[in-house]
Amino acid sequence: MEGVRLAFKYAAWKPTREEWIKAAQCIQQDEKDRIGKFVFGRDAKAAMVGRLLMRKTISKKLCLPWKDIELVRSDKGKPLLKTPTTNGEKLSFNIAHQGDFTILAANFEQTVGVDVMKVERPNGIKGLSEFFRTMHRQYTDYEWQTIHALDNDWEKLASFYRFWCLKESYVKALGIGIGFRLRRIEFHLKTRNVPVGEFVTDTQLFIDGKFASEWQFQETRLDNLHHVAVALKQQHRTAPFSEKPPAGFQLLDFATLISSAEPMCLADEEYWLMFSKKPENPSYMKKESSTTSN
Repeated sequence: MEGVRLAFKYAAWKPTREEWIKAAQCIQQDEKDRIGKFVFGRDAKAAMVGRLLMRKTISKKLCLPWKDIELVRSDKGKPLLKTPTTNGEKLSFNIAHQGDFTILAANFEQTVGVDVMKVERPNGIKGLSEFFRTMHRQYTDYEWQTIHALDNDWEKLASFYRFWCLKESYVKALGIGIGFRLRRIEFHLKTRNVPVGEFVTDTQLFIDGKFASEWQFQETRLDNLHHVAVALKQQHRTAPFSEKPPAGFQLLDFATLISSAEPMCLADEEYWLMFSKKPENPSYMKKESSTTSN
């Protein structure tokens, strides 16, 4: 059965009162409370979209009523479905949000991890060399050679984020959280330029120096800046992957995101008022402070 690949550009979403109240009605109370604690609107939007993407996918793929879906977290923070399924099917799913997007990947019969990274120059770092020095221990010598072999700083930075995306997708698939030594895993890139809107699947993973044939990595770009990696591990066999990846990530708007949603609680006007007062991000808060002081 074909997997699910969904994306929502939360950075461009400016929720109306009706949209935010509707979204908050369609998630669990504990999720709603957690999202309400975010300081910045951008983070709250990213998290809200992630919860809605999970519920939409689970409801559709497992034929579960929206209201019956109960999500919990593992001890490492990975979202899991607690609700039993009628036919015993197991759907592995994972979300990520960074840059401008929240994304979801889900598959049957395979363990899934996903990550998205926006290529941008890191804040507070004087130059690329300094940035790479701070991250030196995270990559193998081979991976650094691959990065430094590229023609210019922008290509090197993009390659750095591509490797990071791959490593994060692997760690998230395992659900082991921070603490894993990233130098234990090494990626060999066969395709230099990952296309926008299409998957490449020829990147190879080596764990402690040994080729891991039970893993496949589907890579794509959502646009010119956002790189995505989907990690898949076979659950029942170690033969090489033969399944074709989905056509690409489906970009949703808000109406499509909640098209099958069901309210799980009453409308909460106070929740909207709290959200509407949040600064969008730290830079917006600094701008407001500067304007006030002037």
